[in-house]
Amino acid sequence: MRLNWSGFQGISAPLWAEGIRVWPASHISLFLFTPPLATAMRTDYDIKAISGPQSAIFSYFRFNPAVHDLEKPYEILINLPAADTNPDSYRRHNQEFENHTVIVQDVRGRENDYTLDHNGMCWRIWPGPTEWQGIDARGVKDLGHDGIQEGYIKAVEDFIRQELERQDGMKPDIVKVFDWRLRVSMDIKEFETRTINLDDGLDAMIPVTHPHVDQSADGAVTRVRVHMGDEADKLLERRFRIIK
Repeated sequence: MRLNWSGFQGISAPLWAEGIRVWPASHISLFLFTPPLATAMRTDYDIKAISGPQSAIFSYFRFNPAVHDLEKPYEILINLPAADTNPDSYRRHNQEFENHTVIVQDVRGRENDYTLDHNGMCWRIWPGPTEWQGIDARGVKDLGHDGIQEGYIKAVEDFIRQELERQDGMKPDIVKVFDWRLRVSMDIKEFETRTINLDDGLDAMIPVTHPHVDQSADGAVTRVRVHMGDEADKLLERRFRIIK
């Protein structure tokens, strides 16, 4: 498991592409509210990794002023028959991408050198709840929202709470999962024929294949206001983190 977090309210931290992979494959986002901490970026990672740096190609979003100065980048992830019959008038997306060669560092053997506060991500081994071992995707769906919320999601919150206490030396005051969704691998053309209920975490989506950032600073504040209700104003006076 790799944990990524975005720090706001005056805390400087990098935003990392992609999210954590938990078993079963899912997308989980949550809030943590903690007292302020002094943070510093660590840059002295010169330990030789097992296989050494590797070159890889990633497809990044390319900003095209002719398009994106006029309309925000978007992608429609639901069934849109008009896009197939009249693609010039109904577009599934207005995004453009370009490939870049990136050196990927191998951190095997030094996973514990990375922490959320210093690096914005970390690796931790978590087998998940014992009673969930051996459950396949169909079994997860059969549990329903209540079974997932009371079982797996609660266990995720407990794990994150314990991990943050271990790393920060203090307990976070609030840990709240505000979003989760099952992921499934399928052909993009097949996926585009489906109608997705974005409010139903059991309605599986395909993984995102491009490096991306899920939350802007303003978007993170909006998330707190949407999900924390009457507590939001008071909580926004404190440091908070979004972990994915």
